[in-house]
Amino acid sequence: RPPRSTQGVSSAASDVYKRQVYMLPSLKVGVEKQVADIMAVLKDKKILSMMSIVVEGKDWSKDTKKNVEFLKSLVAEFTKNKLMLAIQTEAGAWTRIMGQSTDFSKLLLWWVKHDKNPEPVKYKAFGGWKAPFAKQFGSANLCENSVGQNSHYTDQSTNTKYLRLSLIHI
Repeated sequence: RPPRSTQGVSSAASDVYKRQVYMLPSLKVGVEKQVADIMAVLKDKKILSMMSIVVEGKDWSKDTKKNVEFLKSLVAEFTKNKLMLAIQTEAGAWTRIMGQSTDFSKLLLWWVKHDKNPEPVKYKAFGGWKAPFAKQFGSANLCENSVGQNSHYTDQSTNTKYLRLSLIHI
């Protein structure tokens, strides 16, 4: 069974990026090991990618400062591998897990709002992000796999153009 950090590796083709993968980080496993495990999978599969770090769920500390420091370490380790990084989250989860931190606002935001609308309507800034890079607006089941329905925005300043894509979570 692969380590938890590689279980959530998923990919989707788009015109802009060869592959996008995401990870569900764990505070119980060292940062270096999680990144090394994921990089081994990416290298083995020859996947060029953007890495989305999921900041949601219950596997985080109740101490927001500890979470911020952990995420800083994770971002630093991925940066050494020259991956484009994004944070995948929604406002409520971000505030619960990271508090009012704006330390990651230079990274892309993959905003989660399951409202079945691919456009970024009703986005309210949080975490220092003025606009999302992409939005996960829903999910569906396809052949017993969960498929995330996503929009990628090509113009963050106006959020007018988007490419619709889906991620299959296997």
